[in-house]
Amino acid sequence: MTRRFWLRCFAWTLALLGWQAYRAPTSSADQQQATLNELLRSKLKCRRPQEFAYINLVTQKVDQGVLPPALVLSMMKWACERSAKEMEAGRRKTDIPFPYFQEGLHRRAADIGVDLPPFNVPTQLLFEMQLPQYHMRPGERVCTYRIWPGQMIRRSDGSESRRSADA
Repeated sequence: MTRRFWLRCFAWTLALLGWQAYRAPTSSADQQQATLNELLRSKLKCRRPQEFAYINLVTQKVDQGVLPPALVLSMMKWACERSAKEMEAGRRKTDIPFPYFQEGLHRRAADIGVDLPPFNVPTQLLFEMQLPQYHMRPGERVCTYRIWPGQMIRRSDGSESRRSADA
């Protein structure tokens, strides 16, 4: 194997790589750009219908020219950063920036005279919820874990007894 052979192989390899790069089809994903609505929904991690409705309202106000897009984008960036900081500090368990975005945008929009609904959590739903009830079968014990000697046993009929060490 001579040096000329290896140089020829190297030149052919470069030519083939260049030809493939030239002939490679461009993907359509590179040409698409997300709308403001899609960007806000994905970055703010919207989950509930109320959150999607709020994002629709914000994008509608941006399209009408009432809200500046720079304000909305800066609030989105701030909300994402704030949510990440709260997670790192251990004050929150989930990284969902939407509440920060909604409250921050409400306050900044009020400064420029735009009326947006404030952040609110529907707490009345928590009190109206019916929790599932567990009905015990006759003879079923309340505690299903291992009972150690000397520990109290509470039965479904309301009686209590202490387990002896020799049982």
